[in-house]
Amino acid sequence: MEIIGIGLGSNLGDRADMLRKAIGFLKNSDFKNIQLSKVYETEPWGFVTENSFYNMVMIAHTNLSPKQILDEIIRIEQILGRTRHSNQYSDRPIDLDILFFGSHSVLDTQLKIPHPRMHTRRFVLEPLRDINPFWQHPISGIFIEDLIEQCNDNPLTCIGEIRL
Repeated sequence: MEIIGIGLGSNLGDRADMLRKAIGFLKNSDFKNIQLSKVYETEPWGFVTENSFYNMVMIAHTNLSPKQILDEIIRIEQILGRTRHSNQYSDRPIDLDILFFGSHSVLDTQLKIPHPRMHTRRFVLEPLRDINPFWQHPISGIFIEDLIEQCNDNPLTCIGEIRL
């Protein structure tokens, strides 16, 4: 089994319920030993909208390959009402991103692991620190606390937890 990090976000509809539903689908897939961060309310990243996000991180173990994981999270996003219109950022009921897959690196047209911008996004780093305060970036080896210190994103507001 390999350890995987998945970022979850929602800025449309009942955001907490969307996160709960996505976690439920992931739990029913081949993800074991699931750990969840706190939930944070964050400003949108990469586009302008009045709808703030709820963001969190899930760490789990899986026997799935990175491609199988990508297929599964796209399937879950579609079930929960996400439609992808372009490569542009936009409002969405659910957003699931593979952040890391063990210490592996994947680089192809569909998938980049570790996530190429995770180290610049406080809404990924702080929730990840909730689960593992000693986590190191699989490529750079930089500890999570140092990545957060270097991050220029806006501060987050913790709104609570979602329980399994």
